[in-house]
Amino acid sequence: MTRLLIVLTALLFLVSLPCMALVRRDGTLYFLNAPERVTRPGTLAALTLPGRKKARIFFHYVNCTHQGQRFEVLSSSAILHARCASNYDYDPGHAGSTTGAHFFSQQPHTCYPPVLIRCQLAPGMVVSGILDGYPARQTMLSCRMGSGASVPSGRVLTTQVAKDIQMALSGYRQSASVRVGESHKGDVDGEYGRSVRVHAKVDHPCRLRVTVSPRGGHIRFVYRHNGSVHEMVGCMAMHWYELFSIPIKDRDTIEIIPSGGYCYPVLLSYQLLNLPHAVATQKVKRKR
Repeated sequence: MTRLLIVLTALLFLVSLPCMALVRRDGTLYFLNAPERVTRPGTLAALTLPGRKKARIFFHYVNCTHQGQRFEVLSSSAILHARCASNYDYDPGHAGSTTGAHFFSQQPHTCYPPVLIRCQLAPGMVVSGILDGYPARQTMLSCRMGSGASVPSGRVLTTQVAKDIQMALSGYRQSASVRVGESHKGDVDGEYGRSVRVHAKVDHPCRLRVTVSPRGGHIRFVYRHNGSVHEMVGCMAMHWYELFSIPIKDRDTIEIIPSGGYCYPVLLSYQLLNLPHAVATQKVKRKR
C-alpha cells in the first residue's frame, strides 16, 4: 500500500507539471562564483528562472570557512529535460573536468525539487557543477553552503549558453587559431560553463590536430566529439601542448565546456594533417 501511494503521488506530480514544447534554443547561462572563496556559511546566490525557457547554472566555490559544510542547490519546481553534474575535490581542475565529463555523458531527465544537488565539503574543498534544463514554471533557485544569512557581494553574471565558431580548412588554409574564454563586458568571466562549439569544415578526409597554449594554471579540457567524451591531461601555462589528433571528414564538431582550474583566455590551434599530396600542394601552386 505504501509503494502504491508513492507511485500515485509521483504520477499526480507529473500530471500537475505544465505541458511544454522543448524548443531547442541556446538559453541563458547563469554564472555563480562570487564570492569564489566562501569564508562564512550562508546563501551564496538566489535567482528567479523563467518557466519553459532553457537555463544553465554553472557554479564554482571553495570552502574557506575552516569547517566542514553541506553544499546544496535548491529549486522550487522541477527542471525538465535536464542534465545535472557536480563534483568536489581539493584540485579545482579535477573537480571541473570531472563535472564536464559527467555532464556530457548524461541523458536528459527530470530533476525534482527541492534538493537538486547536495554534497559535504571539507575545509579547503572546491565544488563545481553544471545544471542545464527547462524549469517547469517560474522557479526560485538558490545555492547555499551551510546555513546562515545571505553572503554579501554575491553577483550573478549571465550570457548565452552556447558559442559557435565556424572554421573552414582546406589545402589553401591548412591551419587556424581561436581564442577560448575571452571576457567581454556583460559576459561570463572566461566563458566558464559555456558550450564552445567549433565547427570545422574540410575538403578532403584527413587528420585534425588541435594544440593549446593556456595563459595560466593547469589546464584540463573535457571535449565531446562524435558522441564520445574525452578528458585532456593537465598542462602548464605558456607552453604549447597537443590535446588530440583525430580523423576528420566533411563537417566535424568539437564541443568544449571550459571549467575551473586554469586562467583564460587559452589559444586553440587547428592544423590539418595527412592531406592528399595534390590537395596539400594546391596552396603552393596558387602562389606561383
